[in-house]
Amino acid sequence: MKLKDLQQQVELLETKLAAEAEKMAACLQDNENQAQVAKEESIGRENLLKQEFRRELEAATVARLDAERVLFKVTNEKDDAIKNLKLLEASLEQDFTNLAASFFSDVVENQVKIDVLIEALEKGNVTDISTEDKDKESLMDKQRSLEQLCKQLEFDKEVLHQDIMKLSTEKENLMVYAQKICDSVGQLSSEDVEMMKVLRNMLPMSNEEIPTEMYSIVPDESCEITGENATTKKLESSSNERSPLKEVNQRQI
Repeated sequence: MKLKDLQQQVELLETKLAAEAEKMAACLQDNENQAQVAKEESIGRENLLKQEFRRELEAATVARLDAERVLFKVTNEKDDAIKNLKLLEASLEQDFTNLAASFFSDVVENQVKIDVLIEALEKGNVTDISTEDKDKESLMDKQRSLEQLCKQLEFDKEVLHQDIMKLSTEKENLMVYAQKICDSVGQLSSEDVEMMKVLRNMLPMSNEEIPTEMYSIVPDESCEITGENATTKKLESSSNERSPLKEVNQRQI
């Protein structure tokens, strides 16, 4: 009787152990399923983050290239305007020189004629004094007209000089604005390097799973504008530069 009771207890224990084993296996399977789901969700979030980051990076690069093209075009237009004004100034200066020489020659010639007329009057060789007076007055009018023309040329020359100075100042302001853009892009790139480090620590991925392009961004230290050809150099190197957006990365976090 005791042996039978012991056998029943053993069978009962075996049944309980089997049930516990089934529960344990079910728990292990459930844990594995949850781990797989979490891994898939993590990979999905990572892919979404990479896609969003890539789109924003491409948009920022295109916007930067467009801005630099506009600056390059405006700078070239300013340079052309300055060159044209300088050529016009040189032409006016040459005209002024020629006019001054002609004016001086006319003045000398008129003075000689006046001296001859005075000498003729003194000698009594002039029969029609009224005609000579008219000629003298006409010469004086011509002299005054030449003087007025010289003054006008001087004024035009001064106006051209002021226009050239104004265009030069506007060109310098454009250079300063372009430098500020480059400095801002460099600052944003530096901040995104720190943000990529934070993402690397927060995402449940191994180092091998994190794409290199998400934390290898470095600020562009070559963004310096030192002369008239700086914008051209910037356009040639812009295709290799990156300027990620900090706000988008923070929103994804």
